[in-house]
Amino acid sequence: MTIQISDKFLYKGEKFAICGIRGGELFSPKEHDLDPYSSMTACWRGYQAFYNIIDDHLVIDTLFINLEEEKKINDKKPKVLGKPDFNKPPGIESNWNFFKFYYSELFLKLPFTRTVLIGKDFVEAMGALMGFQNPMAYETVLELKIENGKLVEEIDKSEIMARRREENYGKGSAPKSE
Repeated sequence: MTIQISDKFLYKGEKFAICGIRGGELFSPKEHDLDPYSSMTACWRGYQAFYNIIDDHLVIDTLFINLEEEKKINDKKPKVLGKPDFNKPPGIESNWNFFKFYYSELFLKLPFTRTVLIGKDFVEAMGALMGFQNPMAYETVLELKIENGKLVEEIDKSEIMARRREENYGKGSAPKSE
């Protein structure tokens, strides 16, 4: 397995990677009658979601997804992404061309009751070589507690992750193979 593309989280105007979830998935395509497929080894799930907290509620703001056919979500039709054009400046159409569709300004409310770890300021020396990145591979890590889709608590876990990095430095954050 290769490194997987992480979902993203816009929180307080800053971009974070989702680096941990307790209690299950944030978003289940099947609950929305979606059957995504993979088009590359860096995204076996076949989709990438961009989350946000709007009016204290967890939503999917943007969704990139591979589907056989166009489907509406939250009464929105997706935009079709074209073939790669390396002459275009970076942007949605050129950077996310391994997905067939994307939904922007989706604002799909999620009834999630779980805990999410979000991280930013990636520490390359601690990066995993396979799967998703471990929370200790980020300098800034926040734990967000969400109940019924509402943000109820934020806990800064950055110092804990810094201590774990010191203890494991040079070993990387990937799980040990036995």
